[in-house]
Amino acid sequence: MNISSGLLALGFLFATTPGHAASVAERQDASVIEHLKDAGSDLSKPHNIDFFFYFPDQASANAAAIDLRTLGYRIVGIAPTSDESAWHLKALRSMVPELAAMNQSTRELNALAARHGGEYDGWGTSVVD
Repeated sequence: MNISSGLLALGFLFATTPGHAASVAERQDASVIEHLKDAGSDLSKPHNIDFFFYFPDQASANAAAIDLRTLGYRIVGIAPTSDESAWHLKALRSMVPELAAMNQSTRELNALAARHGGEYDGWGTSVVD
């Protein structure tokens, strides 16, 4: 196994305005997919994709988790951040990392996070042979 196949590919949302956030996040989706391809990942196979969120409090994170489960995501964890200034939520879904599907997920998850006062921070997955 080479080093790049063991790396986790992550996408992050860096913009602050809603309209700009979607376009930046969608470009980041394309970049992550390209990095997966370059690392030798088989993009025709389902990947276990991790999705990352931050919320101001545990109640908001728990409410978002309920919505995520309804949409078919599995909740991996909800915990305070190391500085305890927010709550981190990690969800998982098995899917093929195809650009249109990932862009749709990004739009959907940005909206879901915003409804609960939080932020969607992107996704990551391991290389699949």
